[in-house]
Amino acid sequence: MSTKPDLTTRLGEVALYLVAGALLVLAYGLRREAMDAEGRLNAAEVKFDAPRATAVRATSGREPGEGQEPRQPVKQWSPDADQIERAHQQFVASLRYDPKKSGAIEARLGVRRKFADLYSALGFSQREIDAFETAAAAKALRFAPVLSKNPEEVAAFNRSEANSLDKVVGEALGNDYVPLFREFLRTSDVREITTELAANCFYNAPLSSQQGEQLLRTCLRYISDSAEGGARVDPGKIDWGSVTREAGEFLQPAQIQVLNRLVSKRDFNQAFEELTGLPLRRPVRGL
Repeated sequence: MSTKPDLTTRLGEVALYLVAGALLVLAYGLRREAMDAEGRLNAAEVKFDAPRATAVRATSGREPGEGQEPRQPVKQWSPDADQIERAHQQFVASLRYDPKKSGAIEARLGVRRKFADLYSALGFSQREIDAFETAAAAKALRFAPVLSKNPEEVAAFNRSEANSLDKVVGEALGNDYVPLFREFLRTSDVREITTELAANCFYNAPLSSQQGEQLLRTCLRYISDSAEGGARVDPGKIDWGSVTREAGEFLQPAQIQVLNRLVSKRDFNQAFEELTGLPLRRPVRGL
């Protein structure tokens, strides 16, 4: 007994035939467009090369390309692994740490931090600055704080460093500058306090140069007798209570408030160093 395909099956077959026919027509159209584009490109190339071909025939009597060697393909560049490795090693070698060079740079920076204001006050040229800093770096003068609980050791080191400074200044700049550098070194630690005060008051109540010098003179009047003849004045030997009371005559209330905070912070740092033997590196909240 034979069965006839139902209507749904026949409609599906018709749809497949229609899709296949559409795909064939689309493929044929794309191929014709590609052939037409290739023909137009060849015609354009022939038209473009026609003047050159005419010139070749007129001068040599040969067709263009006749008797010439076939064109060799261009060789593409490929990286040389050995050459890249050598260049890498040279670059890394140039970045290697040099303790001697690094120490000299660190020494120069320490000298510059300590005496930069004196350079400006004396009107030194760059040549004079370089001569002094180079000589100071060669003597390994850093003017950094001495980490010792023994005040006699600190005083002895400061005297030795000050004597070395005298020789460096005399050789690099002349003996006339020795007293000026010696006095500036003696008061440098106190000057750092006025510099810090000026930085903290810069936006709200800027500190003038006259106020800074007057504060420095006030601090030097209230140092203890034991610190009077030292090579460097220890800010811990200053009677800061008397300083802040007298400074109220020439400093603004906002500046006095900042100065009190700086004094409290310095007292805390000093107590920390006396207990641990190490400087306080991290800031303490509230100070």
